[in-house]
Amino acid sequence: MQLNITKDWFLNQAHLEEGLEIGAGALQHIGRPALRVVPAAESSINTISQHLTFGRFVEVMRRKQGWTVSDLAIVAEVSPEELLVIEGDPYHEPELSTVFGLAKTFNLPAKNLVKMAGLTQGGSSRLREESVRFAACSESKEPLTEEENTALQAFLKVIVEESDP
Repeated sequence: MQLNITKDWFLNQAHLEEGLEIGAGALQHIGRPALRVVPAAESSINTISQHLTFGRFVEVMRRKQGWTVSDLAIVAEVSPEELLVIEGDPYHEPELSTVFGLAKTFNLPAKNLVKMAGLTQGGSSRLREESVRFAACSESKEPLTEEENTALQAFLKVIVEESDP
């Protein structure tokens, strides 16, 4: 069976998708509201909170092992770019395969890390509360290591050299 849906059809239907959950799957679900509708403001805050918490968690676990982002990327078999974005961007939704790789690397239940990363709905209120408490207390106060300072100086040099005259 071949479906012939044109680009114009998708563009004409785009205005109907506002506020709906759209994803890859059976065509029978296109344009139907999500099963659980969360107000946009609440959803946005919860999602950002989860991504921020997950990013902090990954960073702390990585630092606990004494790993650089590159080291963790190799061990978890994920891209270093993805890890940098996870650790630094609260709006980024991590790839499911990345979360599974990190769960395996950290020897933790993948199901809980997927919830913590905000990729599924649900999870206990205790998990959410503790993850926020963890994120709030986990900001690093440690001075830069010699390696971090060297990397920072090299990066600052490039920033200065690459700036417009």
